[in-house]
Amino acid sequence: MKYVQKFGFIGAGQMAQSTIEALVNKLQISPKSIFVTNKSSTKAQSLADQYGVQFVGSTDELLDQATWIFLAMKPQDFEEALTGFVKAFDENHVVLSFCAGISLEILKNYLPTAKNFVRVMPSLGTRFGIGMLPYVWSSEKRNLETTIEDVLSVLGTPVLATESETFEAAMVGCSSGLGFIYELMGIWKDWLEERGFDPELAHNMVVQTFKTAAVVAEKSTDASFEGLQNKVASKKGVTAEGLKALREMEVDRVLRVSFEKALLRDEALQDQVMQQIGRSSS
Repeated sequence: MKYVQKFGFIGAGQMAQSTIEALVNKLQISPKSIFVTNKSSTKAQSLADQYGVQFVGSTDELLDQATWIFLAMKPQDFEEALTGFVKAFDENHVVLSFCAGISLEILKNYLPTAKNFVRVMPSLGTRFGIGMLPYVWSSEKRNLETTIEDVLSVLGTPVLATESETFEAAMVGCSSGLGFIYELMGIWKDWLEERGFDPELAHNMVVQTFKTAAVVAEKSTDASFEGLQNKVASKKGVTAEGLKALREMEVDRVLRVSFEKALLRDEALQDQVMQQIGRSSS
């Protein structure tokens, strides 16, 4: 699909780099149609040099040049990056936020002159164009969703959610969830090393085991994890004994508590941002 829109990035970190790389390589967006600015001009200029995109020295200039605006700054830099420019957004801009803890409500309140908002939760897989990509959007342009999905599809598999609980759950399950999986992988690797395997080999063994589990689950006609598990664990066998111990230690409860703690932290971040914005506007 050929796009005539121009894309702007406020922030020049890893997410901006991953997205720019995907837009150029997968959607075939001309680098001349992509603009980037950052509080550190050196970082933005470096990104511009690497991909051939356009470096601009101010948010004002970026908003004049681009229609699709990616908020790719760190959440704690959200207000500082946009101070003085909130009314420079208009009804033609599509604002896509990667900022954790910045809800649609916050975006709408802080950028009152903008009309089109997308909140996206990327993950480490975004760099490679893989993984689930939860998003929510709000716009008066009802035909915008197809274009949003086209753009987001170069970063992963878009999953339309509803704001609040559904989106937050998708964020923890698909983005933060990778961190929980890596915790398990680290434990797996340590155990193999303790049993005499070389660290590099132990790492590869764990990666391939988790990859095998994912690929088999994806390709299997049995959609349930329990069904697949039963194919591995015969009654009174080795796997069954290990699973029995796992369940007796209530690992499911531990993980559920971890998920809920992550959700509570996200809520706290949103409250913190709302209070900060409230103080600055009073």
